[in-house]
Amino acid sequence: MVLALGVALVVTSCSTASKGDAVAADRAEALAEQIGADLAPPVIRTRDAGWLVATHVVRRDDPGAGVHVDALRWSGSSGTAPGAQIDVRIRIEEPSHSATTIGEASYEAGSATRCFHYDVVGYQFHDTLVPKEISCPAVTVPPTPTATALPALPDDAEALVDTALTASSSSGDLRVALRAAFPQSFVTIDTTRTDDGVLVAAVGVPEERDCLVAVRGTDGVVQRISFDPVWIEPGETGCVTALYTNPPS
Repeated sequence: MVLALGVALVVTSCSTASKGDAVAADRAEALAEQIGADLAPPVIRTRDAGWLVATHVVRRDDPGAGVHVDALRWSGSSGTAPGAQIDVRIRIEEPSHSATTIGEASYEAGSATRCFHYDVVGYQFHDTLVPKEISCPAVTVPPTPTATALPALPDDAEALVDTALTASSSSGDLRVALRAAFPQSFVTIDTTRTDDGVLVAAVGVPEERDCLVAVRGTDGVVQRISFDPVWIEPGETGCVTALYTNPPS
């Protein structure tokens, strides 16, 4: 009976230790899936892999909670084939747990280290980004990249457009004034003058779905024009003066 009891204790000890490792492994997989969801929102903008790592991957690192997330490799961009390529290592340190309810399992502390690969492709809208598990490579963790500022219209964009519209007498003059106000190469500018004398300006950053449309009527009053955001998506009208002169029906 003593021998049997001893064997039972050994078996129980082994099973509780492996249970802790299993729980840690499951948590690592769940976290990998969460990172995949972060990397693939319903509409993925064009982002380089370093930006994605800095914004969506390393923020999941939480050593105080026993969660260690390291980006091991990254390259490419979500805007070009084959997409941004990212390798991530997840290490979970699971503390011991004592059951407090009937049917709940107790287990000793455990740990697990798992690695995953992500392909982030921007034109795959509404897809679920499923991580692919890979063997963890023996590499030194590189320094975390810094997320560069995204292209965007300046905070005073509306005021700049209003000023250009007020000072311009023709579509050509308006285009020159707007390009002087928005010299950034990523800003697009479209201007026109309607047959009834209304000056129209469309200024935006198409890849970020950022667009501002304003008009100056014959009475000199400047107004901003609202529109359905879907109209500036790729394949739609885009950030152009037609949003006012010929809006989609």
